[in-house]
Amino acid sequence: MPDPIKNIQDLVSFISELNKKAFKGRLLTSEMQLSQALYDNLLNLENKGFIKELKFDKKSVGGTASLKRQLERERQGTVQIVLELPRSKNLFYTNDLDDLISYQSFAWEKPEILILDALSYNGVSDPIPPDVVRAYYLVINLIALLSKPEAGNHSNRNSDGLDLYILGPNKKLQLDIKYSASDLNFIALDKAMSTFNSILNEKAYTETKYTLLRSCLIDFLMPVPQADRFSYLIKHITEAATQFRQNFELFLSEFKFENEREKIETVKREYILGINKVFDDIQNKILAIPASLILIGGQMNFAPQSDTKTLVSNWVIIIGSFIFSLIMVLMIRNQKNTLETIKKDYTIREKRIKYQLSNSQLYEDLNNAFSDIETRYRKQKKRLYLIDGMVACGQLLTIWLFSNTTACSYLIETITKKMIIF
Repeated sequence: MPDPIKNIQDLVSFISELNKKAFKGRLLTSEMQLSQALYDNLLNLENKGFIKELKFDKKSVGGTASLKRQLERERQGTVQIVLELPRSKNLFYTNDLDDLISYQSFAWEKPEILILDALSYNGVSDPIPPDVVRAYYLVINLIALLSKPEAGNHSNRNSDGLDLYILGPNKKLQLDIKYSASDLNFIALDKAMSTFNSILNEKAYTETKYTLLRSCLIDFLMPVPQADRFSYLIKHITEAATQFRQNFELFLSEFKFENEREKIETVKREYILGINKVFDDIQNKILAIPASLILIGGQMNFAPQSDTKTLVSNWVIIIGSFIFSLIMVLMIRNQKNTLETIKKDYTIREKRIKYQLSNSQLYEDLNNAFSDIETRYRKQKKRLYLIDGMVACGQLLTIWLFSNTTACSYLIETITKKMIIF
């Protein structure tokens, strides 16, 4: 079986020995002096199907068999050789890259093997392509990236080539895939594609990233005439990639900004709820203060002459009021301690977060949040002092009521007598 790779290598080797070469499409024309070595090479290429036409002294000959007869006659002359170069998706032989780009679909689909005569590049044996070829491969990758389903664009193949439609939220940009080898810059394309891939290959925010990419390309290319847009994009690919990276970083910073703001609001809610709970825990017990005054006022006996039962009853009421006041004072003191603990905790947390966000746009929001917490703390502290005052007033009123009872008069009289005796 014929070896395709060896056949190509034989063709490349033969073409490299040609002196005057003229490329026209897939045809290569050259002239060489007739010799036995030339005949052997042409016979080999003819058997492999690479010979399109042969002329001897400008007259067409049927093939190598005619050349052999000329050799046998020892005739000297010039052989005009027309070779038909292989061109397919598997192998493309051409003189320069522009010929490749302008041929059928190779502006957006690269062949498996590429041979460029002008650059002496043989894709079969040369492991590293020239920079311009590598740049061409990167352009193919760029087109593939923009044509991916997740990119959200639309492509249309027609007789003129490939058209890409970049779809934005409110705009549509037509991108005709037309460019030349002079547009290619390997370093710029390599840097830009690295930027695109490093961002787009991460799984997070996939839809958002492609939306940002589409918007970036529309803004970047809309002012450019339609026929020149893709060529302009390739020439200025670094600027486009930088703009895309900056837009994505802005999105991330805004996303982080909103997350941090939400954290601050959560901290604010937690502390305000905690401060509110200090008062909520005792608000039902506060109702006992006016209720106790009503009870004391209704139960105390103010008759001038009272029996033992009445005296005992008044004493029980006054002692009970002292116990109630003591319990309320202890409870309020406990709530004050709880409030101070919350203040100490949020003050420490405020200092730590302020240090972390000292250079952030969130610093003002942070100040506002903790100012609200401080305001709520002061209000609750004043309320606790007000309750303290209510308890004190209630107890003083109870003592005043008690002082107008016979039990108090009896107590004063007893104390006076004891002092006289002593």
